[in-house]
Amino acid sequence: MAPHHSKANKMKAPRKRTVVCAILGMSSLCLTPVPSLAVIGNWAVVVVEKERPVPGAMVSVAFPDGTIFDTKKTDVRGEVVMRVDKPRSYGVTVKTPAGQTRFVQVAVASGQSTTTIDVGVSHSRIDPYVALFGGVNFPGSFTNVKGIEANAGLLESDVALKVAAVVGAKVGLFLQQPTIEHGWREWIGGEIDLSYSNPHVKAQTVRTGGTFTSGPNAGLTVPPTDLPIAGAHVRVMTAAMHVLVRYPGQYLQPYIGGGPALFWGRIANIDLGGAAPGTASDVSLGYQVVGGLRALLPGDTVRWFGFVEGRYQHVSFDVGGNSHDANKDVFLSADYAPIEVIAGVGLHF
Repeated sequence: MAPHHSKANKMKAPRKRTVVCAILGMSSLCLTPVPSLAVIGNWAVVVVEKERPVPGAMVSVAFPDGTIFDTKKTDVRGEVVMRVDKPRSYGVTVKTPAGQTRFVQVAVASGQSTTTIDVGVSHSRIDPYVALFGGVNFPGSFTNVKGIEANAGLLESDVALKVAAVVGAKVGLFLQQPTIEHGWREWIGGEIDLSYSNPHVKAQTVRTGGTFTSGPNAGLTVPPTDLPIAGAHVRVMTAAMHVLVRYPGQYLQPYIGGGPALFWGRIANIDLGGAAPGTASDVSLGYQVVGGLRALLPGDTVRWFGFVEGRYQHVSFDVGGNSHDANKDVFLSADYAPIEVIAGVGLHF
């Protein structure tokens, strides 16, 4: 960078340099400034593997928007020199002659003299992460409600559910960390998503009727009847496995995904006109579809990110016969298909 002259005293401002050591092995070489890289006003990059220089490595540097402004090959000392315009975060991709690719974010601050980055081969090329989230569950209603087992043959209207909170956690990985080249492995990943919610049954009137087809009341016809219920407690836990596709941007990463999900649902203290309020649970296989946007902070081997996500779930529950009290069983099946909106924070490592 050219010296700046003040109109007041014509004195030169302090000169600055930034040294970036992109290490493909051990980091000991970069624990102290490298004399051969003392390039005034420039950004020097050295590529080494196990403390030995790597000549012929391609080094590409990009602005925050992903635009590459310089690409050079390291010399016999494993060095290249780049010009930088101002303090900011830059994306650096190093590709060795052996085909190894490493990508790091370098945050160059004003007055910063040396930056050391370790992107050694001992680091995994995969892009694992963990995250926590919370949000809102819009459950709608239990739909396609009908009796099973002792209540087979009865049909009921939809059962409205309350909007509820949802909390959970994710753990996953993408096949490769983002680079400027955007290879296909950077786009593909997978995760395990765990969540919990309480979409309780509202106080309402449901309509029921039909002819029993099994049990002690087989053949008995129940005319359409309005049945008031005071509500009920509902708990749902979900364990989903997603296949994900993302755009591997440096800072913004939209994504979509989905996959099978195992749902555990429990309904408690619902009065459907039996001898006592009923309680029962079920575990069923369904699916979950997700889509969202991640915003990543600059970092080297550890990167924080925030995200927002919309998700759709679907499962059919069959509850009944497992309350250990014949007078409190709930014999019904219903479809559960909520929409959830969540936000959270996570960590790539």
